[in-house]
Amino acid sequence: MKYKITLLITFLFSVLFFSSCCNKSVESARYALTDEDKSFIPYQKDQTVLFEHSSGYQFELKAFNVSEAWSRTVTEHCNENYISYQFKVAELFSSQPELYFYIMVMPKEFISDMVIQINNDNFLLNTNEPPTIDSLQIGNNVFKDVYVMEKEISDTTIIQPKKVFYNKSYGIIKIKMTNNEFFNIVF
Repeated sequence: MKYKITLLITFLFSVLFFSSCCNKSVESARYALTDEDKSFIPYQKDQTVLFEHSSGYQFELKAFNVSEAWSRTVTEHCNENYISYQFKVAELFSSQPELYFYIMVMPKEFISDMVIQINNDNFLLNTNEPPTIDSLQIGNNVFKDVYVMEKEISDTTIIQPKKVFYNKSYGIIKIKMTNNEFFNIVF
């Protein structure tokens, strides 16, 4: 029993000794969202957005989370500095059809790619680039300054988002699927 206690004390002393040799990490940079960065996510918490499937079925997506927070880069070693950054997130969900949007923006000077996830498919929008097209008509509405994100899909047997159309004032305005079906925003 004495041997176990001695071994435990030696172990604890060693951990304490080696951890005290390691200085604390220091914040080397801090990036806050600007109003321009925040403007890329137009959704408000509890807002509902009406969409229509190409078949004519209309449904609502609800913004159940719109928030801002701070995070920092991961440090794996002693004395390794970290960077703090603010981010804004919007999450929207529809149960019928099951559709989930996750949108995250970070300060442009830290990371200029905004993440747009639709269900499990990721798209990146470079917030430093100008919009892809000047205008897009959906129904009776014309949307100015539209960003288009498209991904190459080799397996077209799986129905998934292929192209996303995004507008800073309205967010996601159109999704084109691999089977040529689409979802459009409705007003």
